[in-house]
Amino acid sequence: MASAVPPFPSDSLARWHDFFASHPHLRVSFTELAQVPLVVDASAVLAELRWIVRRRRSAPVRSALEELVAAGTVVAYAPPWLEDEVNEKLPVISKRERLSLESLRAAWAQYRSAIRFYEPSGKGARGAADPKDVPYSELAHELGGIAVYTRDHHLRAMGAHVIGVDQLRLLRDFARAASPGLTLKVGGALLLLMIAGPTVALAKFGVRLLARLPTALKVSLALAAAWVVLDPRGRAFIRRAAASPKLKPMKELFARYFEELGESQVTVMNRWNAVKPSLPTRHRQPLIAHARAVCVASSAPVSERGIEAAVKKAGYRTGARDFPRYLRRRLRADARFVETQRGYWTVIRVPAVL
Repeated sequence: MASAVPPFPSDSLARWHDFFASHPHLRVSFTELAQVPLVVDASAVLAELRWIVRRRRSAPVRSALEELVAAGTVVAYAPPWLEDEVNEKLPVISKRERLSLESLRAAWAQYRSAIRFYEPSGKGARGAADPKDVPYSELAHELGGIAVYTRDHHLRAMGAHVIGVDQLRLLRDFARAASPGLTLKVGGALLLLMIAGPTVALAKFGVRLLARLPTALKVSLALAAAWVVLDPRGRAFIRRAAASPKLKPMKELFARYFEELGESQVTVMNRWNAVKPSLPTRHRQPLIAHARAVCVASSAPVSERGIEAAVKKAGYRTGARDFPRYLRRRLRADARFVETQRGYWTVIRVPAVL
């Protein structure tokens, strides 16, 4: 499911996800920041726990899903029913496969910390081949038609959009490529700003200085600039200056950067395009479903601006003239949403039993 030492550590992606999520006004749309919501079911979780316990006897490794959640590329959801299923099956697995029950439970305690639990409000699916699968199917539907990571064929028969371990590996490959790719892209942009900032300030100072010069001196400077550009000797001087050995290290640095950036972007796009067709499109899902997924994913209340940015990033398209007002009205109409303070919302994860 994973290699012990990934060639491209993906954890740094999480910091970029957090940064841009806390600055929704930036409205960036980097491919590297693609985020995939997944419902995880018991069959997938138990398979990963078995693999983790077997492999961790020799090295501290992570499963593909653990790595993807740590990178922020995947947000993992599950109904509370998952805990009942896992706790019921762990002793059986321990006995059948001769694995330490204590190790399995320790692995589960660590694994579950990456999952966002939410109790779906559905009333169940009639005619389900396995009633235990119903909560996962309902949750995927209630969070806006997201995919279910499973090894159970019943969920596909119930109409859920499912992915397996092969698609998860493709997502992991994407995250590993996206991490250095985004670092190159953002780092280059910051370096450009650092270089351009003083240059722009100097140019503004020059413009102000020129404005104060006498008209005769302005005309003389303009004629001199025209001579440099139009006269063959002037153009030759510019070429010699550009070919100066002193500029060679800087030229090589920029050439190397743009070459690496180009290669990185090709790799990122190829790996994203390899997994994208297996993921559901969600632009036709209801606004409230997108908002529910956003609030469940966050451990703290989310601002309306943050919800707006996240649902649009997830693919939601709106025709509302005043989207913030429309969003607020929809949130207030759903009993599972709670406004903790003006403009900040959270969601009731497990409704009270009456």
